[in-house]
Amino acid sequence: MYYNIEDKEKSKISLVHKDILDKALQKEPEIYRYFIHSITRKFRIVMLQLTSAIFNDSVGKIADTLIRLASCSENNKDKELSISVAYTHQELANNVGCSRITITRCLNKFVDEGIIKIHNKRIIIKDIEKLQSYIDKII
Repeated sequence: MYYNIEDKEKSKISLVHKDILDKALQKEPEIYRYFIHSITRKFRIVMLQLTSAIFNDSVGKIADTLIRLASCSENNKDKELSISVAYTHQELANNVGCSRITITRCLNKFVDEGIIKIHNKRIIIKDIEKLQSYIDKII
């Protein structure tokens, strides 16, 4: 069976043949728990993104995206959340589903309010509680 997959950016895909997976699961059944955990986690992330898209305005969507991206970053220490990847405003706009201009205005608003700072093209969250206040509480 062949699948036609088109990537938006350079990507790597790993495929594990069913026979190999079955043998590995028979040898080490605890691996199954990892797969279920991983699938469940990805499902929850997608559901939270969909909920955010439905119930939040553009500022709420941007705030939610910043928190999500920062929580996925591995360089967070000393209670200062930061996004480890430097995103362009257009990349954030594509991620959130709004215009680049909206991203720029919203980030400037967050900077002016002292919620975030931008250093070396990276976003650092200074006040996560204030950022969370922009997210609809139904989520």
